[in-house]
Amino acid sequence: MSPRTERRQALRRATALPRGMTLVEVLVTLALLAILTGLVAIMLLRAKTAWQASTARAAARQDLQEVSWRIARELQGSSGSFLTDGGPSGLQAFSFVSAASPEGLFLTGEEGAPAWQRHVVYYLAPGTTRLLRKEIPRNFAASPTLLRALTPAELAAACDGQGRLLSPRVDSLRLSPQPGGATAILEIQARQGSAHGGQESLGRRLPILLYNE
Repeated sequence: MSPRTERRQALRRATALPRGMTLVEVLVTLALLAILTGLVAIMLLRAKTAWQASTARAAARQDLQEVSWRIARELQGSSGSFLTDGGPSGLQAFSFVSAASPEGLFLTGEEGAPAWQRHVVYYLAPGTTRLLRKEIPRNFAASPTLLRALTPAELAAACDGQGRLLSPRVDSLRLSPQPGGATAILEIQARQGSAHGGQESLGRRLPILLYNE
């Protein structure tokens, strides 16, 4: 075999061998992989944060809707004559009388008039976002003088932190009786964390017709 042929074969073998990556190429590849991994992690974190905020917002909106409709249903069976709101005192509370039994049935007397059973108080515990509902049982038949609206002082005294927790996130509650006493406006707001770490307000405003006026 001639020297020229040997050189050609050696050249073919050299070019056929795979060429490994240099150190610089390895470092550049690792750097690109690290950057891509970081970008993917950031995107996943943002998506998770947005999903959590959206889920919490939906839960808060549903909670607010359920609470507002519950209050509206109870108020519809009451009378504006027995309604007391926080008024100028700034107390976020209101009270009314209820003719509902413990089972939720609307009770009436022999003549079909509501058989009033208790005072009901809805209020925000002072300094908190806790919406509470409190019942004050009354024997109106034995003590007819108790069948009246609570005084502002009595309403304030009833807001003592006791009662059933309806929502832990309400930060504004207001019931505004309208002229004529047959209707009232319920306004209730809650705050919920946003996807960007801030706070957003969710609110409902319901006109309520008092059927027993």
